[in-house]
Amino acid sequence: MTMTTVFSYLPKLVKSFGASEVQAGTDAGLIASSLFFSRIFSSLFWGYFADKYGKKKLLFISSIFTAITTLAFAFSRSFTWALVTRLLQGAAMGVVVITKSILVDICDDTNISLAFSILFTGYYLGLIIGPSLSAMLVFPAEQYPKTFSKESFFGKYQIVLPNFIITISFVLAVVWGYFTIPDSKNIFKPEKICLINEDIIELNATKEKEDCFMNLSLNTNENKMSEKSALLPESKNVKSWPNRLLFVLKNSSIGRILRSKESFSCVILYGVFGIVGTGIGEIYPVFLATSLEFGGAAMKVFDIGIMLLISSILVLIAQLGTSKLQFWFGAKKTIIGCTIIFACMTPLLPCSMLPQNSTLRWILLLIVQVPINAANNVCFICINIFLGNSVEPDLLGTVNGLGMSVSCIGRTLGPAIFGYAYSWSLLNIELHKLGFPFNQYFVFFLISIGCLLNCAYIYWLIPSTLNKRKVLPDKSEVVIRLKEYIHY
Repeated sequence: MTMTTVFSYLPKLVKSFGASEVQAGTDAGLIASSLFFSRIFSSLFWGYFADKYGKKKLLFISSIFTAITTLAFAFSRSFTWALVTRLLQGAAMGVVVITKSILVDICDDTNISLAFSILFTGYYLGLIIGPSLSAMLVFPAEQYPKTFSKESFFGKYQIVLPNFIITISFVLAVVWGYFTIPDSKNIFKPEKICLINEDIIELNATKEKEDCFMNLSLNTNENKMSEKSALLPESKNVKSWPNRLLFVLKNSSIGRILRSKESFSCVILYGVFGIVGTGIGEIYPVFLATSLEFGGAAMKVFDIGIMLLISSILVLIAQLGTSKLQFWFGAKKTIIGCTIIFACMTPLLPCSMLPQNSTLRWILLLIVQVPINAANNVCFICINIFLGNSVEPDLLGTVNGLGMSVSCIGRTLGPAIFGYAYSWSLLNIELHKLGFPFNQYFVFFLISIGCLLNCAYIYWLIPSTLNKRKVLPDKSEVVIRLKEYIHY
């Protein structure tokens, strides 16, 4: 709800700040993308600290900070205040990163797609409740002039009501989650540690390596999976500080992820798909609010909320039939098929405004929008499955944080790029400069091209092995080479 509540009223909000019809798309895009911009930097830290200090604990901390910043956004009366508080909301929003890490941690291949479907069902419930609730509660002095005057508190702070309700919901969710969210089950507990002192081996060539092993029992939950692997070849010299620094970076959580071709490809995919996946979500309500003379739907805030409510309910129903697609066909085939559907349906959105009958336009909008949202939803589920299957359990928080950071780069670029492109296309209509396809159709063709590029990336660079997760034994042997740690 925190992310989606602004969808129904953001175009009108920026216009209340003084933006023109042409400028509204750009300003709305900047505010929408600001949340994702700050998440570029914060998501990685939330994921890393979740791995280090516990996912459940960090989930509660993130929820509390998100509630505070949401309440601050409620008091927006200028473009600057809305932009800054939206940035702070994004910085506090580690909930999604940590929640996905917990899901991958406690699920297996048989139920992971269902788990992510339930997670995205929650997202769409927020999409149903948030925009529709906001549409009924924002600008109360205009919608309910007999109850609220323009000089009253709610007349001055026109979006405080829905954001206050969301804040209270966060507080209740924290209390509920404390008693219901399970602790991590994938804890590495090796049976023994083997210490190899290579200097002794070099001095006494008659001894076998096995004679220099020291086997120790280890019964602690503080050890990480990174302790399992041999750290460097025996001949590698890490005694100088630059080499030691390089050694630490290469074997850090982020270094291990970036050195993995599978993980790196998934992280980049999360970013490039975020451009189109979020871009369509931001442009659609702006398109609905655009006047008929510019090829839009000319809907009011309340009408936009109802449209998003109906389409989200239909997507929620459609999702019941798509939750098993990844299990039946594999995540790779599923995402390729859904991306093609996404690409083909998007340019049809402005075509739904061609009929003169308003009821028929509503029906056509729903017929086009529901498959787009359903396909977009399935694509994000598949990407999260790829991401979770590309790493070992101890890196789930970090890889989800890194993926979200890169995704937020795309989600920042998407609304900004497509918002600017949409404003530019409306300017063409206003000045009668360029016709089709550089009118209201232009931005939707751009999104469609972006979907096809994502499809090609997935086909060539995402291996089918990521359809299944990496399962490691509960107990194994830790090998530590003393020569790499003892410096004279």
